[in-house]
Amino acid sequence: MSGPREWEGGFSRRTVGWLAGLGVASFILALVLTAFGDVGRPTPGANSFSRSALGHRAMVELLQSLGLGVVSRRSPSTGAPGPGRPLIAAEPDLKVLAATGDRMAELRREALIWNAALVVVLPKWKGEPDPSNPAWIRSANLMPTAEIAAVDRQVGLERRETPGAVSLRCAVHWPSNRKPYFQVELRSAQLIRGSQELKPEVTCGEHWLVASYTSGDGAEVFLVSDPDLFNNQGLGLGQNAALFHELLTVRLGASGAVFDETIHGFRRNPGLLAEAFRFPLLPATLQAVVFVGILLWAGMGRFGKPLPPPAAPLHGQEALIESTARLLTADQILALRQEMQDGHRTHP
Repeated sequence: MSGPREWEGGFSRRTVGWLAGLGVASFILALVLTAFGDVGRPTPGANSFSRSALGHRAMVELLQSLGLGVVSRRSPSTGAPGPGRPLIAAEPDLKVLAATGDRMAELRREALIWNAALVVVLPKWKGEPDPSNPAWIRSANLMPTAEIAAVDRQVGLERRETPGAVSLRCAVHWPSNRKPYFQVELRSAQLIRGSQELKPEVTCGEHWLVASYTSGDGAEVFLVSDPDLFNNQGLGLGQNAALFHELLTVRLGASGAVFDETIHGFRRNPGLLAEAFRFPLLPATLQAVVFVGILLWAGMGRFGKPLPPPAAPLHGQEALIESTARLLTADQILALRQEMQDGHRTHP
């Protein structure tokens, strides 16, 4: 006959099954959010996370679909550029530049150290956020002249022109097996007036759409005068996307690109612990904490080997014998056994 069955410690089997199922489901959800999570907070500005009309998210996804490795970095120490990975500073925020010091000079030095080209896309629009949808803009207006001049001083540019044309036939000035002309469409076109300090890369009549120069510290800088060449509202117009893609892949020989988002205020300190408590890794961290808590809770019910279950209640003569046995102490049992042995000797 087998011994007494032991109790199950902690939770019942059904409870353990539910907890295991919830743990697996939450872990899968955490992996999905980690893989496909975005910046976490919707932003309508001109940055590579934004899906608004002025954002750059469509260009990032287009380059990725064409096989280029694109990184949107929020820390200067991550996403290093290189000879085949130009550093892109798209529409720098003047307020952020003023708060962080000479950030453009730091980007030029970084590009020089890593032997990478620095692509600066000049800003043009100011968007008014939509109160009903924080990820979109309600309207877009041209940037004030004073702010344009301040940004120009940051990048070393003297003057921009606004011919106001919508459709332009622009010529590229680099060796290419493709056609040398692109038909681009720009809203309130913003172009560069030619100068001796700049080298033309893409010209649209007497004005320039893309120009390059070598900075005083030796960095190679490319200026894209109009952000409608690649932002969400202009990417699908004319041959804008084809021209920007050829600028990166043919002129710069890029196999990837690094979008610097510190110039838009997306700045955070790197580190595994810091990343674990930020989206998109935060759900996985919370899932691990909950899982450890469940394990500790399950182990708090008992210590050591489980106790055997109490015996089933007895009835009739068995109950009387059991009760009598419990009343007798060990000495009484020995004395009774001795009397029984003496009685056997007296009466053989």
